[in-house]
Amino acid sequence: MKNVFVLLALISFLFCSVVSYSNMGEKHGEKEAPAAMEHEGEMKEHHGKMGVLHHAMEEVEEHTEKIFHAIIHGKFTELGEPARAVAGVAGSLKGTKPHKNIENIDAYEVLIGSLVDESAKFERAVKEGDPSGITRSFGKVIEVCVACHANFRD
Repeated sequence: MKNVFVLLALISFLFCSVVSYSNMGEKHGEKEAPAAMEHEGEMKEHHGKMGVLHHAMEEVEEHTEKIFHAIIHGKFTELGEPARAVAGVAGSLKGTKPHKNIENIDAYEVLIGSLVDESAKFERAVKEGDPSGITRSFGKVIEVCVACHANFRD
């Protein structure tokens, strides 16, 4: 029961922080290009990587709702597709850069590595059909998300 409560709290926090993600970081088209990125190719690369972050947040939010619903209602057999999707999103974040605190890129990369690892554990627990492992591992995925958002989003 304690794990479910912790999971609920973490998911609630994630939803609160994800709601405003579209207003975070650089607003495309509203801000002058930084001097270091005045070259058109560099700008396209930057916008492409920022797009990965924005798309990833949309996808994670969509699948988190499904995962949360399935865990709360004990429908663990419905988690295969959302678990694969979350693991795929985690992998797609390798090589991205955060919205803020870019000087701490090493810490960001550690968090992305943790997200990849925890998402793989979550997917493995889903394949094994282990309700306790599913709940625990998804809680850890959310924990990494919250840590990253707290440190690297505007």
